[in-house]
Order: sequence, then C-alpha cells, then structure tokens
Amino acid sequence: MSQTRKVRAAAVQIAPDLTSGAATLDRVIAAIDDAGGKGAEFIVFPETFVPWYPYFS
Repeated sequence: MSQTRKVRAAAVQIAPDLTSGAATLDRVIAAIDDAGGKGAEFIVFPETFVPWYPYFS
C-alpha cells in the first residue's frame, strides 16, 4: 500500500506593478518568501502575472 504525503500549497493573489516588470518580480519574490515561511511547498500565481499582462489589453 502506498503512503500519502500532505503538501501545503499557496495561491498568491497580488496585483502586478503595471509600471515595472522588475517591481513585479520583487513582489513575486516577497510573496514566495512569505508563503514559504508559512510552510508552503507549492506556490502558484495568476496566469501571465510575470511578465505582467494588463487586464485591459
């Protein structure tokens, strides 16, 4: 019989910085640090978050 292993996942919901791809990446890194610090092993972001993709385009 196989054993199951629990995985803590995090779905990040933050806004990109529409003026700077580098600033958006800084937000991603901060969110990864935060979620990882809370035990997340699997962290996901919205589709096309980096590079940022304006919703109005």
